[in-house]
Amino acid sequence: YPCVTGEKATITAYLSAKVGELNIDRLEVSATAHCGVVPPTAPKYQVSVRTTSPVTFVKGLSVNNFALHGDVFQTATGGYGFAGSVTGRIDAGDSVGLEVFYTFDTRDGSWSADTTMEFTSPSLDANLTLSLRPGQCPDTG
Repeated sequence: YPCVTGEKATITAYLSAKVGELNIDRLEVSATAHCGVVPPTAPKYQVSVRTTSPVTFVKGLSVNNFALHGDVFQTATGGYGFAGSVTGRIDAGDSVGLEVFYTFDTRDGSWSADTTMEFTSPSLDANLTLSLRPGQCPDTG
């Protein structure tokens, strides 16, 4: 194995694709492996994916500023836990936009999601924000 504890191996790749109306101009993918024995509180592997320009799925619908970051942790039992985040903005034409931020951690089952929807027209501008965080609801009797 070419690297030892304390060192890391990193790779970065760029992807462009056009299939039908799907147009990915440039997608950046990076991965890091931390060599040797890693403490359970530190990631063994890290992966990041992000767009560097809008991704068009169909005419008028695009994803901007998409990013996914994930850490892979090795557990004491030899299994793996995953933690990370996903962010992005979806635009449908000039009048509707949706921003999303999602975090997760499979080691403790936690997650959260935040989203903001924007609507713009000549007579109305509206924003709707929604945040979700699982938790215990108090008993109300």
